[in-house]
Amino acid sequence: MLDRLEKLSRRQDPVSVGRMLDAVGRSSFGPLLLIPGLIVLSPVGGMPGIPTTVALLVGLAALQIIGGRCAIWLPQLILRRCVQPRWLHHSVRFLRPLGRLSDAFCRSRLRWMTGDIGTRLIAALCLTICIAMPPLEVIPFANSACGAALALFGLSLTTRDGLVATLSLGLSLFAAWAVVEAIW
Repeated sequence: MLDRLEKLSRRQDPVSVGRMLDAVGRSSFGPLLLIPGLIVLSPVGGMPGIPTTVALLVGLAALQIIGGRCAIWLPQLILRRCVQPRWLHHSVRFLRPLGRLSDAFCRSRLRWMTGDIGTRLIAALCLTICIAMPPLEVIPFANSACGAALALFGLSLTTRDGLVATLSLGLSLFAAWAVVEAIW
C-alpha cells in the first residue's frame, strides 16, 4: 500500500482522497482505517483540518462496515479533497519503518476478533474515536492517539490479526481515560 501511495506522491498535481482510495482498494475496509489513521499519526496530522477530514472519512467507512456494505461509498466532497504530493511523500517516508515493523510482527491470530462480528465491533469503536477527533483538533497533535488507534484497528483488519485488535482496544481505552482525566 505504501508503494502505491508513494507512486502517487511523485505526481506534480495535488492528490485527491479518491485517487488514494483507488490506489489502496475501495473494497477493503482495513486500509481505509489504516491509511487515514497513519496520516493523523504522521506530522501531516498536525495540519488544521486533517484530523476532522480523516474523522469524516473513517466515520463514513465505519458506518458502512456496521451496515454490512461490501464496498466503500464516499461523497464527492470527500473524494475531491486533496493533499499536496510533497506532504503525501513525507507521510509515506515517515511511515516506511512502521510498515516494515508491521510486516515482521503481524500474522493471522485470534481470527474471531477480525471476523464479521469483530469487524463490526471495531467499526463501532472507530466511529466513537471519530466523534472525539474534531474537538481534539484545537490541541496540536492531540489526535495522535486517535490516529494510532485507528491505524492499529486498520492493521488488525488488513492482516486479520486479532492480537493487534486487542492491543488497539487497550490503546483506545487508555486514550479515552486520559481525555476524561484531562477534562475533569
